[in-house]
Amino acid sequence: MKKAYNKTIILTSILLLLVIITMHFIFPANYAPTLLPIALVLFSVSSFFSFGIFQKILNRSPQQFINYYIAFSFLKMIIQLFILNILALIIRAEAVALILWYCILFAVYVTIETVYALKLAKKEC
Repeated sequence: MKKAYNKTIILTSILLLLVIITMHFIFPANYAPTLLPIALVLFSVSSFFSFGIFQKILNRSPQQFINYYIAFSFLKMIIQLFILNILALIIRAEAVALILWYCILFAVYVTIETVYALKLAKKEC
């Protein structure tokens, strides 16, 4: 399951990087912030680590997996919002576009994590 998850994250990251590069060359700089690749790397790396943590949580207490999953996801969201604020403050002129892109990246990666976490939980039960 972890290999399929890692493959999905890598393919998603590559596709999103291609979209970001395309947006950078086609649209004005206001629509493709310069710090966006950093945000993409942040989401990719955090997704790799979080799935491993989800597996450990599921092995420890399968009955409490959903509670721990929600708590961990909430904590990760708070940390990423803090990082988003820092990135937006670094380049204020591109803050709105960065926030919009960050929301898109967050939705994509959280969806992938949730689908695979629920598949993993269903497999273990």
